[in-house]
Amino acid sequence: MTLFVVGAVGVVLVGRRHREADPVGVRRAFAAVLVCVAVPGQVLQLTPAEFDLGSSLPLQLCDLAWLTAAWALWTRSRVPAVLTYYWGLTLTVQGIATPSLGQSVPDPRFLLFW
Repeated sequence: MTLFVVGAVGVVLVGRRHREADPVGVRRAFAAVLVCVAVPGQVLQLTPAEFDLGSSLPLQLCDLAWLTAAWALWTRSRVPAVLTYYWGLTLTVQGIATPSLGQSVPDPRFLLFW
């Protein structure tokens, strides 16, 4: 939880510092980083060794939230921004407050969850 709070504060500070410089570039950089972090996790879950029908397919809204966040950051469209906002307030907070993980720190799925 502490790492999450520190990371969130860091992202806000970086965003405020670069607000005047090039907002399109900063937004798109955050979108690209988000995609570069999330796609390997999705690919990992779909490999034959890791595939589990109950957790591998992106059927939960939390698994789709990174797509809407990247879309909102890249295009600044209102619909994905609103979806990301509400999914972040409802679903992500619940997952962070009560994580249910069977993996420990060196496992990639543990790191991708956080």
